[in-house]
Amino acid sequence: MFMTSGGYKHVFGEQHQSNAYMVRLKNHETSNVESRSAKLMKLDGVKGIVQNTT
Repeated sequence: MFMTSGGYKHVFGEQHQSNAYMVRLKNHETSNVESRSAKLMKLDGVKGIVQNTT
């Protein structure tokens, strides 16, 4: 779910803390997306990746 920081505060009554990033690759080729995703998944802080290549 995406919401503004103001919306988050309204719903939950506290300040938000960022816990995700949206990344847009310059090279959209499937092989590049898969390669980058695999490298990111090896990082300790990465728990999951959602890809949309269409």
